[in-house]
Formats: sequence, structure tokens, C-alpha cells
Amino acid sequence: MYLQYIKAPVLCVDAIRELTLPCVDREYYERVVDLKILLTSLLSPEPDLIDGLYEIIFCNRSFEDRRLALLEDLWNSGMAEIKKLPRFDEFAPLFEYDVRVALTSLNYPVLAEAVPEAVNLEEWKLYTANIAYLVDVDLMASPSFNTDELPFLREILVYAQQMIGISSWLSSWAGIAPLAYLFSQALTTPAEVTGLNGGEMVELAEMFGFREHMLKLWRENYEKIKAIGSNISSFSVDSILTGLEKLLKM
Repeated sequence: MYLQYIKAPVLCVDAIRELTLPCVDREYYERVVDLKILLTSLLSPEPDLIDGLYEIIFCNRSFEDRRLALLEDLWNSGMAEIKKLPRFDEFAPLFEYDVRVALTSLNYPVLAEAVPEAVNLEEWKLYTANIAYLVDVDLMASPSFNTDELPFLREILVYAQQMIGISSWLSSWAGIAPLAYLFSQALTTPAEVTGLNGGEMVELAEMFGFREHMLKLWRENYEKIKAIGSNISSFSVDSILTGLEKLLKM
């Protein structure tokens, strides 16, 4: 019922399906995909709703604001379904932690726009995309997953999230203004970059090799995941790499 209130982009839905772990039990697959569509939409609120959503989830607070009230209803509906997954109790602490990280990360683009001088590529890579909480849902529905492999999966997620962020940048160029000056060889200040229009910003980024740099980073992360994947037997990491390749082309 809750999905009638969610309008997720087709690209988002396709990406969720491509990156769902193949060890998810067939019995739960469609439910897991629906839940991850809901969570992706919920945890991408307007900037002025981030703090309120955090309090709804972690402080049990309710609000009269109609937008926050709807988010609360959707969160509670989603959690009621997530709790039915067979390994919920086992992975619930991880899920809670990853949701906290995802909500906190939403503030970084806001900071980057407000204080572009503080932006650096290494920190940006940490906060550009967060899908760990979605993978936690996969694990809750994966009876065959061997928890001894969890450290390797978590390491893979670090690199996969960077690759997802890179794919997003290169497909839409959205949110790269604070980064553009990092590739300008000190010819442009952060303040000057934020004053550029979209076309000028993209031209600057292209001129100083933004695309090439990001594709190089994408390929490096691909090889890292491939190497780490040899430690995982619960599922084929090749399926994740294939999903990431498709996402890059979307």
C-alpha cells in the first residue's frame, strides 16, 4: 500500500534491481525490491526535512507538518514489513547504523554549497552515495549468506558507493560544482566556480579532465572489488560488477 505514495525514477528502480544481491531468497525478492524503493525515496528528503526525519526514526518524535507526518507513516509501514524478513534481528544493528550514516551524509552537499573551500575529493567520496542500508535489507532476506564474509562485503560497499556516485556525476553532472575547482589547477577559486551556470561549470570540469579522472577512479574501484570478491562464496561478485557497469551506461 505504501508504494502508492512513492514516485521513484525509473533509473532508480532499475539500479535497485541491478544491484540487489543475488543471494536474496526468491520468496522475498519482490518484497525486498519494493522496500528498497521505499527506503531510497524516504532517505532522499528535501534538505529542510532531514533533521525532522532523523528525529522521527531515532527519537520516536512526531510532527504536525504534513510532509513529516507522511514520512513517519511511510517509515513505520516500511519497518513493519522489514521486521518480517527472516534475518531482521541479526542485521538490525547494522541497518540502524547505516541509516544514521545515510542521513548524516545528506548534509554534506549542503555544506559543500555553503562552504566550497572545505570540499576535498576524499571526503566527497565518503558521502556521495550511500547504499549500505539497502544491502542490509538484502542480507535480512538472504538465509544462505555466510556472515564470515560480511567484512569483505562491507569493504566492497565502500568502493561500490563511490562508483555509483561517479555514475551519477557523469550521467547528470548534478552536484559537481563544489568539485570543479579541484580540477582547475588552481586557476579558479571555489567562489568563482559556484557562480558559474551549469554549462560553464561542465565546460570547466571537462577542460581539466574531470571525466577522465572519475573514470580512472571507477576502474580502480572495479579492480578492487574484483580482488576482494575472491573471498566471497555466498554469491558471485561478478553480478554486482555487472550491475555497476550497467549503471555507468544508464
